Amino acid sequence: MKPEDLKQLQPGDIVRGKSSEISYVVTANYGTRVTAVRTQDITNAEEWEIVQKAAPPKSDMVLLNMIAMMSPRCPDCNASGMMPHAIWCRNAR
Repeated sequence: MKPEDLKQLQPGDIVRGKSSEISYVVTANYGTRVTAVRTQDITNAEEWEIVQKAAPPKSDMVLLNMIAMMSPRCPDCNASGMMPHAIWCRNAR
């Protein structure tokens, strides 16, 4: 691959290192560098652990934001009751 080919890669393209049989799927292209991932099938749940859960889908976030807007707010910092108040409000420390 030439440098100009690297700049043309798009999310979903599949690439492989010349010295390896391992393929990667392009997830982002920043012009001078490309981010790509490798996937793994998971079949035996007992052999795996969750490290971090993904953020809820946008539709869930809209609902959470609506609930937060209806929650009582701190008169000092305007934080809703759902937020970790101590992070934002000086009076909560």
